[in-house]
Amino acid sequence: MRSSPSVLSSKSSSSMMTIPIQRKTLTEQVTEAIFDHILNHMQAGSELPSIERLATEFQVSRIVIREALKTLEAHGIIDINSGKKAIVKPVNGDIFKIYFQRVFFADSKNFMELMEFRKAIETVCIVLASQRRTEEEFTIIQAIYSNMENSVTDYVQYTRYDLEFHIQIASASHNSVLEHLVTSLREVIRNSIENSFRDRLNNESLQTSLSYHQRIVEALKTKDTKAAEVAITAHFDDAFNYISHRLTEKA
Repeated sequence: MRSSPSVLSSKSSSSMMTIPIQRKTLTEQVTEAIFDHILNHMQAGSELPSIERLATEFQVSRIVIREALKTLEAHGIIDINSGKKAIVKPVNGDIFKIYFQRVFFADSKNFMELMEFRKAIETVCIVLASQRRTEEEFTIIQAIYSNMENSVTDYVQYTRYDLEFHIQIASASHNSVLEHLVTSLREVIRNSIENSFRDRLNNESLQTSLSYHQRIVEALKTKDTKAAEVAITAHFDDAFNYISHRLTEKA
């Protein structure tokens, strides 16, 4: 019987592509397996089996299970309390928050890219909010805008209400993914608001900002999707123009 040619013979191997082989550690494999189980079979608030039981089921040491659980906790998937079983956490924007803060503080050049991202996300938020907002949600947004009006001479207070205004609109979009994204951008948004006013901190700049927010409120009141989109675009374009000018001066 003739033997079949080897796929690794010198003739055939010369034309083969080099494919990198990924080798995962035992801890990584167990982490992925537990995560998949959480994703497909568990809800927020559910308890994971004990470390001893997990070790038995996966046929690994308790040390490996502990390391896997620590990884999942670091990623905001579970919550571990001393002496108790790990609990599945509700979905939130913690991972996004860590990522956006690292990007923002890593390089000032990333700021404009994050602003572009924020504009895209919040434009979708305002369009959906203009279609889906409830009367109660609009009342809250209107109240925040009134607080902004009353704080137009107080930069610190105005910035705080400005931030809450945008987060509330994300909530009114009734899209949990968008809401998590905007909430996780809280620090980036706060910094972008501060940067948009820095060096031009005067009553006129705050009044200009207020006028954009007024247009947004009016569009939300009448549920005018197009007007809402135009208003938020104008608001961001104003901030873009100023921040871009500042970055050019520093270059």
